[in-house]
Amino acid sequence: MEISSFGDLEDFLRKWKSFKDRDVYDLNGIAALLTACLDNMRDFMSETDFDEIGECFTDQQKEFLAKLSKHL
Repeated sequence: MEISSFGDLEDFLRKWKSFKDRDVYDLNGIAALLTACLDNMRDFMSETDFDEIGECFTDQQKEFLAKLSKHL
């Protein structure tokens, strides 16, 4: 798959399971991608971005983030 737009990247990440075996879910791999995104946000978000970040997520995604945070 060629990624040539932001939409392509979003679609790819939503469907991604593993680079080696599409039938196996690579939790460590997707967690590494998530940590890269978190590092990016930590390094580049402004304080005012925090006031708007909630608008970027659906209620279902917010619930999942809360569930993740309980296990960290």
